[in-house]
Amino acid sequence: AVESVNIVSEEDLEKESERLKEKHPDSHRDTVKAIGRKLTKEWKKSKIVSPKPYNGPTVPAGGSLKNVVGSFDLGNTGLVLEVAESLAAPGAGFGLFLRKRDASVKNVILPAGQPLCGYPVQVSSKPSIEGGKTILFALNSLKSDVFFKGTLMSLEGALATAGEGSELASHAVARDPKGVPIGIGPLGDSEANCDPVDANRYLVPYSGIDFTGGGGGRPAGVAGLGDQANDLSVEASGPNGMLQVGGTRPGSAATERDYLTQAAKKNLLAFRYNLDLDSTSGVSPPRLVPLSPLLVVTQTVVVSNVEPMELGHAYGFPYWKQQLEDMRKWG
Repeated sequence: AVESVNIVSEEDLEKESERLKEKHPDSHRDTVKAIGRKLTKEWKKSKIVSPKPYNGPTVPAGGSLKNVVGSFDLGNTGLVLEVAESLAAPGAGFGLFLRKRDASVKNVILPAGQPLCGYPVQVSSKPSIEGGKTILFALNSLKSDVFFKGTLMSLEGALATAGEGSELASHAVARDPKGVPIGIGPLGDSEANCDPVDANRYLVPYSGIDFTGGGGGRPAGVAGLGDQANDLSVEASGPNGMLQVGGTRPGSAATERDYLTQAAKKNLLAFRYNLDLDSTSGVSPPRLVPLSPLLVVTQTVVVSNVEPMELGHAYGFPYWKQQLEDMRKWG
């Protein structure tokens, strides 16, 4: 005979398992245990975990953002990205905000890995052109997530897709005897002998805030917004030269572990390299080169807010460490 059970919670799961044991006392113990394991497995498979609404810094009820310098629709999603004065901390400059266009728009689910906007940069062989958030193009793992021709994949997958013997600009690809990539690492300028093909590449953000594409080279629209996102995990880097993040005791400096823990909690966006094939004529074997990176969503969330909420992007502990060293040096 088939017996039905009704389970809608963990508590129901325990009750039904006990009920079956009492109802069938003569059943073999292993059979009863197997039924319990089966119930648990099916319960876990049937559980639907709803993504949580995004809850970032926002203006008080009835308030509004100050100094909005850009507002852009995200395609036909009903979402809007805006650049305005940051709510992260006094003097934080501009910040990046996300909201629904209006209350008539249905809640929107943003899945983990979804690109949200571009991180506009100039690719240069010089460490600095303009702007203060220069990034050295450097990958140290074949498992690193990258975009290649618009698709998110591992660097290993990108090299395989590009073709046999493919290379990565400014990096050395280690291969096994069969030619399969087994390691990756950046080339220093000395190792590359300053060859422009292999020399270090730096991704240098633009300094202006013209998001219309009308000046300074910054791409127009959402492609040019990513560098405006602040690191929401950092609360202060005061005159005592100590990095403060949420959860650390006032007056004590945050460790790298403290920072990484808060960065994962506070920041929804993460940086991903964006690669394409070198368009230089006659390049053989194929060589992957960096384009302007993308900022992606790190966890699946629901956007249900009509009021703008600030988005965070982790800059990384080395960035803040350097900022503090500069503060101490220059006062």
